[in-house]
Amino acid sequence: MGGKTGLGRITPWLAGLALAAGLVPAQAQQAQLTLAFRPPQIDTVAICVSPPSDDETVARWTDWDGRVLPDRSMPDIRRDIRRLLELDGPRWADTADRAIALLQARDPAFVGEPALRLKIVRLEAAGAFDALTDSGLVAELDALGPALSPQGRRILSNLVRDGIGIARDTARADSLLTAAAYAGDPEAILALATRQLAGEDLPGWAVPVELAITTAFGTLVGELNPGICDRIRRIAQIYEFGGIVAPDKALAHDWYRFAADLGDGRAAWKVSEFHLRAEGFEKSNDLLLSYLQKAVDAGLPYARTALADILERGALLPQDLDRARALHESTGTQDARRGLVQLALFLDRHEDRWLDARAARLDATSRLATMPDAPGWAFTRLAEAALEDHGRWGGRQIALTLLQDAVDRGDLDGHVLMADLLLAEAPTLRDLDRAGDLLTRVADERGGSRPMSRLHAAHACRAPNAPTAQTARFWQAGADAIGTEDLNLSSDRLATITPDAAPRQYARLQSEALEGNGDGLARWQWLLRNDPGLPADVRAYWAARTDETDAQLVARARLDLSLAPTEAEREAILDTLRARYRVAGPDFAKVLTRDLFEGIAGLGHARALDETTRADIADLFRASASRGYGNPLRLLPQIDPTGGGAEQVYATYRAVIEANGDFAAQLFAASVSEDPHRQQALARAAGLMPCTYRSAMDLVALTRTLDLPDRTAHWLRVAEALLGDNTVEMVHFARAQLNRGGPGSLSKAISFFTEAGARGDPIANRELFRLVLSPNTPIYDIDRAVAMIQTARTEGKHGTLAGYLSGFRAAHTDTQALISARLDLAAIYRETAESGDPVAMRVHGLTLRDQAQTEGDLEAAVTWLRSAAEAGDTIAMSEYGEALAFGLGVAMDRAAALPWLERAAGTGNSKAQDLTRLLRLSAGSPNL
Repeated sequence: MGGKTGLGRITPWLAGLALAAGLVPAQAQQAQLTLAFRPPQIDTVAICVSPPSDDETVARWTDWDGRVLPDRSMPDIRRDIRRLLELDGPRWADTADRAIALLQARDPAFVGEPALRLKIVRLEAAGAFDALTDSGLVAELDALGPALSPQGRRILSNLVRDGIGIARDTARADSLLTAAAYAGDPEAILALATRQLAGEDLPGWAVPVELAITTAFGTLVGELNPGICDRIRRIAQIYEFGGIVAPDKALAHDWYRFAADLGDGRAAWKVSEFHLRAEGFEKSNDLLLSYLQKAVDAGLPYARTALADILERGALLPQDLDRARALHESTGTQDARRGLVQLALFLDRHEDRWLDARAARLDATSRLATMPDAPGWAFTRLAEAALEDHGRWGGRQIALTLLQDAVDRGDLDGHVLMADLLLAEAPTLRDLDRAGDLLTRVADERGGSRPMSRLHAAHACRAPNAPTAQTARFWQAGADAIGTEDLNLSSDRLATITPDAAPRQYARLQSEALEGNGDGLARWQWLLRNDPGLPADVRAYWAARTDETDAQLVARARLDLSLAPTEAEREAILDTLRARYRVAGPDFAKVLTRDLFEGIAGLGHARALDETTRADIADLFRASASRGYGNPLRLLPQIDPTGGGAEQVYATYRAVIEANGDFAAQLFAASVSEDPHRQQALARAAGLMPCTYRSAMDLVALTRTLDLPDRTAHWLRVAEALLGDNTVEMVHFARAQLNRGGPGSLSKAISFFTEAGARGDPIANRELFRLVLSPNTPIYDIDRAVAMIQTARTEGKHGTLAGYLSGFRAAHTDTQALISARLDLAAIYRETAESGDPVAMRVHGLTLRDQAQTEGDLEAAVTWLRSAAEAGDTIAMSEYGEALAFGLGVAMDRAAALPWLERAAGTGNSKAQDLTRLLRLSAGSPNL
């Protein structure tokens, strides 16, 4: 076909179409044209039928038996085969061969060029170019000559150009492509126009590039028939992504909308997607919802998911979770994998709404897990459910099996959970290595400090040969460098955290609060209450965040308790916790610490509960104990003596402890059970322990009680490795060494007291002072004791000095005499007490009382004791209460004495407890 003949035939109608299209001229040499080819303004009717989704097509042909074609029209089957080959040519090659053979037997129209083209497409898609060459199919296509369709000429042109199955001939390939273009094949026209834009000379092609593109678009529009929507979507895609024409989102949207109005569900989805993204044109929520509904009506699963998301959020439409669930469920039957994923995640987010939500979620997740391409997280969720249903120990083996699939599919949460389970009970070195590999991958791929902290815990606490200090330090250093773990600030440091004085810590606190970290949020809320310099908009933002999780509430309560100055304020905080416990249910125990349990139960420093409240708390504790939580379990004998002692409580809850008992429950079980249950509980406690100094010392205390010296020594080594620079823990550990006795214990205790004292810990200095005054220690040194007192006095460290004076009072009389001969102790006592230190006031009062010779001396002593008691010193409370009870230096007033003695008794002061019982027994007796 000559160039002039073809051009003469198409030029007149192309010129008219170009004018109607609103062509914007552009230079032929530029890379893209700016071309506004708009959809025709016609009345539309729904004549298109949306093709099936890729997932539907794949599902239909995956289980095909290869003997009888599916019950679909022949054109639809041919379209299915082409689409499968586009998706994965090698995978679907055999299916295509069998389907083509059956099509030739059943479809009279599937002969000649259509059959040849599909067979060629099948071999090209599979990459079988040698087979295509040997097949003779290209020669057969070429032999059709003038009978070839425009599309057939374009396909043959490509084969001739590449020399596949026929001799390579570039000139002939160009001639075939030009002939296809002049014959009206739009893809051939676009191919030539693309080469024109690149500046290529094309003999035989004389159509200006602007006119050529407009011609191609006009040909794609073509007749108003069911195939028009596929052709229109081609125009829309060109405008959406650009290439031969400049991208134009608004025009792409208009073409998709035109196709959607003709009944194309996929185009309707594209329209709604454009409005969801709002790129390149003004967004319309009305259009978004209208075309999204059309896409839903067309059965598109991703459209159903999008509408379900809108209904779930309640933004563009009123929230309707029931309808959202129905959409997700229908998607799950139509588009199995995607639908099941969305359904499972949706039900997970709203599990509290429907009684069957958990069962439905697990059913969807289980069906998803049976698929060959199931996501790893599905197996992790099923493993978590196994642990929930059967307990952390009862479901452990089931979970490990599921988690292997999760790990094989790359789910990082599955890696973490599997590592935790491997380390949970008497891990071997092999378990440690496997867990280390899992956590290392998580650290490498996801980052963050949590996997590194777990690796530190594995080597510091859980390894059979723990602590492996060097490896543990390596991982701890990595976690510290990232710095995303909780900022471990003591409550008395909070007041020093300001943007100017500590900008990094201030920023860390705000970041932790924004991330929802409980302790960080609690500290940030404290700063909000106590930093007048915070801007009003910052306060308004945090004031609007009213939701508070259980963990966040507990973190705030812990901080507030540490700062509460009065017993009344402490009790108000504990009442808040009791109320939340009642509402939250038994799993609230998960976020409570041992001290908080004691406070809630009215034990320790808390006010004793009345009988009704104590019974209520006992019910809460029993409910939590039945879930395997050990802290409420171990307190039950104290709060509810009618339930029996520890052995009876263990017998009641033994089954749940063995199935689901946490760290505290395993400690409790080991303390009252016999072998082999004791050994199992010890192993599980070791695997579950939080890798903290306090947990290690819990195991020290337990193994010492059980007379297991080797295990005690092991856990002491672990505890020592976890000390860090926490002076409170150093002092505690030093005392533990003193209590332990044995070779090296005293010297180790002295070294830790010295280290903590050098860091400014007043209690450490007091304990060290007591050792310096003890004649049976290697550091007994009167000169050093005198120097320590003088230094503290000179530096104005009245708290430290009060501790020294307390130690002096407990020293042997000979030692006291040696020091008294060198210091004006009366002046030192008075100065320290006048500084306002409660301990100093109490010590000065006791000293005055011991040395009193007149009633006035005794009254002065009691005055100091009262001041110390009012300042919160519990020993002074006991001494002042005793003075009131017996009229020692003050008028007898048993009614006034009892509250002081009760407060002291509540802290464990045995003298106050005895006096309290005595006063209560003798109430009303004038002859006490």
